[in-house]
Amino acid sequence: LSHYDAEPELSTLLLEEIREIFNTHKGDKIPSADMVNKLIKNKDKPWCEHKNGRAISQSGLAKMLSIYGIKPKAIRYGNKTPRGYELKQFQDSFDRYL
Repeated sequence: LSHYDAEPELSTLLLEEIREIFNTHKGDKIPSADMVNKLIKNKDKPWCEHKNGRAISQSGLAKMLSIYGIKPKAIRYGNKTPRGYELKQFQDSFDRYL
């Protein structure tokens, strides 16, 4: 049992945060780096001191989302193709858990 399994409320909170990010974000794709920056913007949230007092990383985010079967992938974002997420990847989890 990983420590992520022991904290279902944390993973649910993460989904809520991500849904809110997509609600205020222009478009339906977001690079991992932007997602992490938006998550750690609010200092009262657990993402700022996620692991050993350090903010959540892109790999930490990917690890938490993996329990929902959500993985970062190459996305077309402007004229770049960073790794990131598409809103449709989250839809099933939003419907199921939120």
